[in-house]
Amino acid sequence: MASISYLLRPYLRQRSPAASQLALSTAFLLLGRSAQRTLATAATATDPTPQPQQPQSSTRNDNNDTQTPPTETTEKKDNNLPRPNENNNAPRSLPIPTFFDVPKAPPRGQPIRNDKLHKHPPLPPDQYQILSAFRSAVHYPDVKPNTAWKAFTRIKDNPQVLRYLSIQRDVLRLIDTLSSTTDHNKRSVIVMRIRTVMDTLRALGFHFIPYNYFRLIRAYGHTLTTDIASEILDTMSRERTIVNDKVMNAILQNVFDTGDVDTCMALFQRMMKEWEGRAVPDHVTMTLIIGGLSKRGYMQRAREVFEKMKDTYGVEPTDGMVKQIVAGYVQIGDLKHARWFLDRVEILGWAPLVTVHPLNALLTGYARTGKVNEAVTVFKGMERKGGSCTPDAHTYTTMMSAHVQISDLKGVLEYYHLAESKGIVPDSTMHSVLIAGYADVGKLQTARNLLDLMKEKGLPIDEKCYVALMAGYSKHRHIRGNVPDAIRLMNDFKQSGLKPTIELISHSAPLHLHQTPHAPPTLADLAHALHYIEDARAQGLTPTCATYTTLMHHWADRKGSTAGMSKIYTHLTQTANLAPTTLAYTHMMRAYADIGDVRGATQLFTDMSAAASSPDHKPHVKITSEIYKLKLLTHVRGGSLDAAVATFNDMRKAGFKTNPEVCELLIGGFKGRDRVDEAEQWFERVKRQ
Repeated sequence: MASISYLLRPYLRQRSPAASQLALSTAFLLLGRSAQRTLATAATATDPTPQPQQPQSSTRNDNNDTQTPPTETTEKKDNNLPRPNENNNAPRSLPIPTFFDVPKAPPRGQPIRNDKLHKHPPLPPDQYQILSAFRSAVHYPDVKPNTAWKAFTRIKDNPQVLRYLSIQRDVLRLIDTLSSTTDHNKRSVIVMRIRTVMDTLRALGFHFIPYNYFRLIRAYGHTLTTDIASEILDTMSRERTIVNDKVMNAILQNVFDTGDVDTCMALFQRMMKEWEGRAVPDHVTMTLIIGGLSKRGYMQRAREVFEKMKDTYGVEPTDGMVKQIVAGYVQIGDLKHARWFLDRVEILGWAPLVTVHPLNALLTGYARTGKVNEAVTVFKGMERKGGSCTPDAHTYTTMMSAHVQISDLKGVLEYYHLAESKGIVPDSTMHSVLIAGYADVGKLQTARNLLDLMKEKGLPIDEKCYVALMAGYSKHRHIRGNVPDAIRLMNDFKQSGLKPTIELISHSAPLHLHQTPHAPPTLADLAHALHYIEDARAQGLTPTCATYTTLMHHWADRKGSTAGMSKIYTHLTQTANLAPTTLAYTHMMRAYADIGDVRGATQLFTDMSAAASSPDHKPHVKITSEIYKLKLLTHVRGGSLDAAVATFNDMRKAGFKTNPEVCELLIGGFKGRDRVDEAEQWFERVKRQ
């Protein structure tokens, strides 16, 4: 039987009715007359097609009690076999013997692990059941990642079963399932599981396809460092796995958030050189590179890539790339160059790229700085051009935000009604800005009534609406009864079913500093506020620098004490491991200036200068005239008048204009030290200005 099954395997592998019929006919001839009735009975039992009745003979064999078919039937051809001249559209297929396993040929891309026979050895029935159970679990619709992982752990130490896995089907499905979780806090677990799968199969001789590495890179997410990316590329190079555009884009998307720009660009050049013709940059690639450079403050390099990419890489620029560069200038506060870049794009012949999206990014910069006149000029230009520059919902929302910055409620309402007249349906973001317009000018009850009215009418409400109202409570903290109202607002937010955001935590944390109305905050109140922020961190909300600077702003009500400010600054830099921004440095410098702490102010100014010159912090830190003024005030109150004059001269060298207010600080300092002559000299200087 075993020798016959070995001869029939080439026919049975074809999995076609004709080959099966031929194999079965061969079996009839080889097995002999005694086994023919057994196979014929099995064929009749499994084939739903009715079989023709064979004529029975009345003769009996004297030596055998069983009936034998007539002699002439063995000389005839089998009627079940297809005839050459017969048009049989639905040929009947006899069952294939299942007394041994017939594995399928490995798909394209999977190596053949038996160099001599070019096939797998037969899998025993018990092992085949284990393989079937794994495939049933992994290929089940909407399978959970934990279920797929448990299925793999059952066969992880069984190389006999692992060799039957298909890279294109089983392994691809397994890695896809493991990386499909939406819980970003479990990235380390996801990566560990995927790497375990790949290392286990790699030890058995598996070679992975580019999509497997793509899923691994996506699983790393923002935790992918340049060192890990280099390690993955080294592995793919050793295995001769192609790095295509999808893998390259996944690497660039993550490393620009974690690594330095030079290393990221070196990885890009390596992929371009080592996998030339495979890793081909496209619009996604160039958008990631320009966006990464712009976010890190390398505006000149981003602009050079944008202007040369058509000639170098053959990629046409898009309005999204223009928007990223404009947003980069807005992020570092250089609105002048943002406007200049848009004009340059038109000069280079890419005027169609100046659409509503880059112009909205420019409007955002004007709105944040309260430059309403410049924003209105850009808005009127968009209305005049029309077409792709026609203002959209985001445009009107940005214009409303610009008027919120200058506490112009009338302007907020004007653009809100103008958007409605243009047929634009206000969304939740526009409603949140409208609430912020009322809350910013102190009309908190009106803002609360507006929020309740939106609930009654079923208008879209999201977290931003609550954040806008909570920001109003935080700003007008001295109005009687704000703290209880803010607490009630937080209770309403919890009942709404919306998920809290770090912005909401940032504006609600300072309320712990004002438990006692019209009284300065205490260190105990500050401890409660910091504990509130740590609880939010434990719930998965990552505090930002704005969270702590808002707390600093509220603590500034208590003048003459740097203990609380230093505690907040320590939590910012050490506990949260965040880089201070210009606003954080300004609050700290003001605290030192209040008590005349020259040593603390000098050290802080040194740290700020180093941070401003560092590429990693350049977009977030900028030494302003306010910093110089506070440093000068610190020296005056500390009695270091010569250092105050040196600070004044440094301020002039840095390109800042010295207003009479700065000179008056020096005059007051000299008078307080009975240095009347020098005070008169500075007074004459003020008169000349």
